[in-house]
Amino acid sequence: MSKFCKNCGAQLKSDVKFCASCGAEVQVAGAQTLAVPSVGGTAKMAANASFASATAGESYFTHALPGEFSATIGPLKCLLQGLMGLFRGFGSAIKDKKRLISALILALLWFVLTLLPLLGINPMPVRWLSFLTFAGGGTSGGITGLVGGMVGKGVFAYFLMSLVLPLAREQKPFSGIGSGLKQFFPAIGAKNPAQLAPLLLGAGAALIGFNFMSGNASLQNSMVGIAALLLSLRALSGRAGFLRRFIGALIAKKTSEGKIIDASAINRIIAGMTAGFALAVPLSAVRFTGVGYILGIPAVLAGITLYIIFGRAKEAKS
Repeated sequence: MSKFCKNCGAQLKSDVKFCASCGAEVQVAGAQTLAVPSVGGTAKMAANASFASATAGESYFTHALPGEFSATIGPLKCLLQGLMGLFRGFGSAIKDKKRLISALILALLWFVLTLLPLLGINPMPVRWLSFLTFAGGGTSGGITGLVGGMVGKGVFAYFLMSLVLPLAREQKPFSGIGSGLKQFFPAIGAKNPAQLAPLLLGAGAALIGFNFMSGNASLQNSMVGIAALLLSLRALSGRAGFLRRFIGALIAKKTSEGKIIDASAINRIIAGMTAGFALAVPLSAVRFTGVGYILGIPAVLAGITLYIIFGRAKEAKS
């Protein structure tokens, strides 16, 4: 019987102690691994099994993704569950020496790279290392930039851990990214305005998110956009995970049979986010601190407008 991580839904090998997808510790009781399938904690086991990504660095995904799957969880509860999973991840990191040492090294590196320019020491190697590690996150843009930088540092740290930990366990660090790229191009093909709406929503959200996390949308802080781009590609290749569950909870439609989620719309939103982050990185060379907001907000509004006009009209016809 297959086992799945109860934090992200990824398929697990029987002898692993940590999930290869999210790094969460696998709980063991007696001789059996306890890894309960979970898509928002309430979705059907069969749906979770088909949406789970494989462990050991190789992505598994169905060629014909079901158009809809049912779920009963709301976006707020999904967000709270994600936060609880984050706190559990902190606890697991403390117990896992490899993750703890990696996190401490990264935190120390951020501190040194932030301190050196203040002391007047800022040669080219320091600037390059600061760029590659997103050390400047949270150092510009006032209170909003500080909060956004903290979020960005969390995203970057998660991305870095998703590369370092598989290497330490002799697994493939870029698992799912190539597969996500193959999924990306079909997902961005919009045949009508209703299909264009989720793409615009995702792209707009990514542009806004990049501006928020980078603080000033500068090229120096664009590494967080690259990290978010690769994470979006990996999320696009998978069939489980927090991002997919949260988007699903946001766009769930109420019917007489419960809440129904259009999986193709989720793919298009994530594909739109991938395109948005891919666009945000070169746009950071423009040197305008609010370029992500200026482009992202109209894109989100356009997506909402298209959905209201064409999406509901399509539902009324069906």
